[in-house]
Amino acid sequence: QAAVANGMEAAASARGAQFVLNVGDNSYISALDPSGHRQGGFANISDPLWAKYFSDAYAMQLPFYSVLGNHDYMGNASCQLEYHSV
Repeated sequence: QAAVANGMEAAASARGAQFVLNVGDNSYISALDPSGHRQGGFANISDPLWAKYFSDAYAMQLPFYSVLGNHDYMGNASCQLEYHSV
């Protein structure tokens, strides 16, 4: 994932990008639901998986605009919509 993030940052810099458009399937990772069972996606906006797989991995100084893909509905899809305001 670090190689992808580095490549994205280099391409964005070379092209003078003003934002990143993420076209869905924001996670294929597993989170825990409130009862402790594994589920797809992020559990909530304070889920530590956000930092591990998103905010720390893609630390570009550009706004990200995302849509939800089919894998994003395996977990808490609404928290992905809320995350942009955190």
